[in-house]
Amino acid sequence: MASDMLSGLLIVALAKPTKKLEYADVTVTATAKEFAGFYRSKQYHQPDFDAVLDRAQEAGVKKVMLTGMSLADMDFNLGIAKSRPEQCFVTIGIHPYHAAEPDAAEGGENGYFGDLIRSAKDALALEPSPLAAFGELGLDYDRLNHASTEAQLRTFKCQLDIFVENQIDLPLSPHCRAAFDDFVATITPYVPKLPRRGLVHSFVGTSAEMQALVSLGFDVRINGFSFQDRESP
Repeated sequence: MASDMLSGLLIVALAKPTKKLEYADVTVTATAKEFAGFYRSKQYHQPDFDAVLDRAQEAGVKKVMLTGMSLADMDFNLGIAKSRPEQCFVTIGIHPYHAAEPDAAEGGENGYFGDLIRSAKDALALEPSPLAAFGELGLDYDRLNHASTEAQLRTFKCQLDIFVENQIDLPLSPHCRAAFDDFVATITPYVPKLPRRGLVHSFVGTSAEMQALVSLGFDVRINGFSFQDRESP
């Protein structure tokens, strides 16, 4: 699969750039336990995300987008973005790993998604607004231990519904991993209603599937796992 996706790409490194390159990292999970120092359930160091951002800045990563995984991380991400307005931005949404949360919420799905859209509107009202995209939302059938297929599909569609109904003028931050057919079937009816498209994350499919997403108007971010083979560690 990896060789199929890489066909037609450059196989020889380009000449050394004549100027220092600058980068943007658009998928940073600031709430990941590793940034708090936890590896294999043991804490090896104190939280160091500020230091990580400093090193990123020095290395040329000038813009960082903090991925919204669920309602629980929104205040944390917004706090970082407010403290570093020139460097950090956020997304707000429910990642497929957390797709079962709305149904289990105390206020039920309606209350959960109501809180979600209010959070998005409140973030957009800030001046300047740190909210750069709506998501991460979508499907991940490679990690069904987090949420079932049914829960993922329901939460994906509900988010698309409230996004369109509330006319949120943002690009999407969709997630599609090992779920191409259901992802395309779900999102295609919404495409004409979207104010912008977005960048599809965690893609592990074929080149034909990638072209299908591009034809819908999306850009595609390839999951690093796509470059592994049987000899990879």
